[in-house]
Amino acid sequence: MNEWESVFEAINVEDVLSTTVQAIRSILEAVSLKVAPTTDEVLRYESLLKEVKRHQQLTIESGRIRWRLDSNVKNSDYVLLLESEDLLLHGDVGRIKRCPGDGCHIIFYDGSKNQSKKWCAMAHCGMLTKSKKFYDTHRRVSK
Repeated sequence: MNEWESVFEAINVEDVLSTTVQAIRSILEAVSLKVAPTTDEVLRYESLLKEVKRHQQLTIESGRIRWRLDSNVKNSDYVLLLESEDLLLHGDVGRIKRCPGDGCHIIFYDGSKNQSKKWCAMAHCGMLTKSKKFYDTHRRVSK
């Protein structure tokens, strides 16, 4: 699992979502549908990113200069914002997909070699879709 896939795992929580996660989700959902996010969504996302940037500092690690969050900041929402920004600016946004499973609203990053991943999880949505198709096909044949 690459770093962006792990970000999506954290966003898949269907409980009450924080304002930050809602902002990230609205942007990623627009990208997955290949439509432009609304101006309000972009402004909300941008304002959250500006807040996070206030808590960054330059560090030197293994001879490379990198941005890191202040050591006293322990906010997972900040990490999600920075990772989503990195994905949107430097990643392959064509790999951001929405699961087509019935009633599933999960947005995932397709890390497969040939970008062929269709469902959030084959063990759940993929299996349900394929079983329904199999059942429908064989039910019609037996009648």
